[in-house]
Amino acid sequence: MRRPFLWLTLTIGLITLLAGSLYYARIDRFWGITQTDFSVFYHAGHQLDRGLSMYEHHPTHYTTNAEYLFKYAPPFGLAMIPLARFTVQTAIRWWYAITALALIGACWGIHGLVHAALVSRRHAWAINGLLLLSVLRPYLATLRLGQVDVVLAGCLIAFLVALHQRRDALAGWWLGIPILCKLVPSVWLLYLAATRRWRTLGWTLIAVLSYLASPLLRLGVAGTRRAIAEWLGVLNTSRGNLEWLLRYKNQSVVSAVLRVVAGPHAETATSAQVAVALGITGVLGLLYAGLVWRAVQRSCETSDPLQTLAAPSLVMIGMVVFSPHAWIATFIHLLLPYGVLITHLVTRAPRDRIGWGLLGVSFLLVSATAPDAGLGSSLSHTVHFLTPMLWGALCLAAGVWRLVGECEVRVGR
Repeated sequence: MRRPFLWLTLTIGLITLLAGSLYYARIDRFWGITQTDFSVFYHAGHQLDRGLSMYEHHPTHYTTNAEYLFKYAPPFGLAMIPLARFTVQTAIRWWYAITALALIGACWGIHGLVHAALVSRRHAWAINGLLLLSVLRPYLATLRLGQVDVVLAGCLIAFLVALHQRRDALAGWWLGIPILCKLVPSVWLLYLAATRRWRTLGWTLIAVLSYLASPLLRLGVAGTRRAIAEWLGVLNTSRGNLEWLLRYKNQSVVSAVLRVVAGPHAETATSAQVAVALGITGVLGLLYAGLVWRAVQRSCETSDPLQTLAAPSLVMIGMVVFSPHAWIATFIHLLLPYGVLITHLVTRAPRDRIGWGLLGVSFLLVSATAPDAGLGSSLSHTVHFLTPMLWGALCLAAGVWRLVGECEVRVGR
């Protein structure tokens, strides 16, 4: 099985090299790298390395717009200091390499989780190819703006691998990273509670507190307290940003509902409209949580490697679609559910027309609808308003749910 994965690694490296070169040529200017997520990360490390605040916006040669404000926890800025000591042009090349390694590591982790279901090298070739194709668009979107989503996806897969191996402490340390970076991955704490993995839950809380305390080594007690207070202040300010929720490229459930309630061309929303949208989203979230709970219960009744991965796959999908901001790059977290469904179809259900249909529709909606080129056109605006990526993720959830149904049939027998 190693040769197919070796070719997958080489393919990811080649794609990163070609796409990274193209995106680098587009965003490189003689004054630096401008208006990307990476410029925000770089700016935070640059500021912290000079004893300045990470959360105050200072227009520079690599970031000029106050919208590009650092909103991550202080340890993330601390981790960016080594890259910030390079020129920004050199640093982003290293960031592309880190992103590629994170995707390779995530694919390796998924390979380990589903390995028991693989029966031939031919299956491995098919699974690797389809998996990479399924997440190629979110991966390219991550490279284009230098986002951190692939790295966080790799951390979450590493967490699940350690959880599967019952290495509670290691799982907690891996999970703590995405929780501090995005907060939305905190939903995995509920998953740990639902599956009664209390030791892992405890280690995760220890890891989060330890990461939060890590800036003490550089900033001291007063500086760390000030940085955490500034971070919480930035989070509180950005929480009410309606423009981001209404932005047509946001493919989350709450964004889709709010655009329907407020109107397709609304630039803001009333308090009543926001309350209605949040209420509808809350009800939908509870219904989805009920499905996840059912999958968790069934996973405890089977030892099948794929069926036990149905529940975490549904959690991963829910984490994406119920996040307040679900941009294209966010959908890289569908890596695990795509891997589980593809492995099931290739190895066990090659004639499952409904399963293949759901997979195909999901791919078309997530990766082939409204390409990045022309996002400013009226047609692309209309297509994104229909939230195709959201519907694609839900089709994927329906495909994964079929594994839960198979588990119920087996338990009934």
